[in-house]
Amino acid sequence: MIVLATQLAAAVALLLWSVRLIRTGVERAFLPDLKRHMKDHADNRLSAAASGSIAAMLMQSATAVALIGAGFAVSGMLAPHAALALMLGADLGSAIVAQVLFLPVQMLIPFALVFGVAIFLNARSRKSKQVGRMVIGFALVLISLGMIRDAAAPIGGNPVFQNIAAYFQGDLVSAFAIGALIAWAMHSSLAAVLTFAAFAATGLTAAPVAAALV
Repeated sequence: MIVLATQLAAAVALLLWSVRLIRTGVERAFLPDLKRHMKDHADNRLSAAASGSIAAMLMQSATAVALIGAGFAVSGMLAPHAALALMLGADLGSAIVAQVLFLPVQMLIPFALVFGVAIFLNARSRKSKQVGRMVIGFALVLISLGMIRDAAAPIGGNPVFQNIAAYFQGDLVSAFAIGALIAWAMHSSLAAVLTFAAFAATGLTAAPVAAALV
């Protein structure tokens, strides 16, 4: 059990680092452009939401987009309703990314690693290097999700965990609170969603509990 728990923790740690790797690449290469795009497309709620979705998909973090939107609102660069639409769009973008990453795309891992490393090592411009970083991060996200599924599957048969899972099925409010706490600790809503979705995919958590966690 301790070995499996350690393997699961390592897989989640790799997921966190991979998501951060992608976000760092986007921030270093495209953050000024993203901020300008979000500000220029905040004329109405629909365009602001679409802008937030695109930014969240690129940055792999609805939280980062929400912080940018809050900063714009505080400084008066965005109206409060536009900032709210931006944040809601960011949540939608994170949900779309989560759906895409759980498609059968594992065969892309070797190509993404080779392509990403080749770009990063051979690129001459700063932006090109960051694109390589993002591709490497994408491959590592897929690897980490596979590791989470592999580590989580045996844990589901443990009697102690089964009792915990049964308790949360009867107390979805506590599951919701635990999910919020984990997302805060991870500093990445997308990483938390991907982790909970991987748990649900392996049967580690029931669908209602996974929904409450998310």
